[in-house]
Amino acid sequence: MRRTELINKFVDVFFDFLSSVVGNFASNIVPLLAGILPAYLTWSHIVNVLGFPNWVGLAGAGVIEFIGLGAGNELMKVWNHNRQYKDTKNQMPLLAPALTAFWYISIMVAFNVILEAQPNSVFWKIVSIALFATLAVPAYALVAGKTLRMEWKNKRSLTLAERRNERTENNQRTNKKTNVRRTSKSNEQRTNDVRDNILAFVKTTQKNEQRTPGPSEIARTLGCAKGYASDTLRVILAEQEEK
Repeated sequence: MRRTELINKFVDVFFDFLSSVVGNFASNIVPLLAGILPAYLTWSHIVNVLGFPNWVGLAGAGVIEFIGLGAGNELMKVWNHNRQYKDTKNQMPLLAPALTAFWYISIMVAFNVILEAQPNSVFWKIVSIALFATLAVPAYALVAGKTLRMEWKNKRSLTLAERRNERTENNQRTNKKTNVRRTSKSNEQRTNDVRDNILAFVKTTQKNEQRTPGPSEIARTLGCAKGYASDTLRVILAEQEEK
């Protein structure tokens, strides 16, 4: 019974793995292979109907399919960009990838449908050659649109980096000012504490020993600067005389 359960579990795991591999292959590789058939039809009509050399047919079929793939990819990227950035000034034009996609569809229809139906039509041969001859127009439009989008992304990244640097600098200046205020308050507090210690030492000495300690004794006992001890002692004695 246990052996049967293990076999069933192994079968389930194996077929789950197999379906995952097949699914990934179907979703990633097969769409790229789908262009083989229209590319063959394009090559066939370029060579057999329009009378171009074989190498022109191969080059044309490959270029046309890659332009179609690039147009679809760029069209989805621009659409997703415009969906994320609703502001008009951040919108990217859909004209370039849309024009390229339209050109690709037009060539597919002209080369692979119309020429198949009317291989002897001079009019449709001229139309097909015109589309073929102007193939660089949508290709350059696609490159221009992609360049524009990349320039916008680079500019936006630079702007965001400048804003982050500005915020960092502002935070550093704010922290520096805060630290200066804290240091000033801390120094002031330490000064007041030292003055209070000097006052307490002077009063204690006057009360217990009936004398006033000098600046050197105060500085040595309390560990403060002799000059500060002298100035503070002078103020203390002046206050005592006023009383």
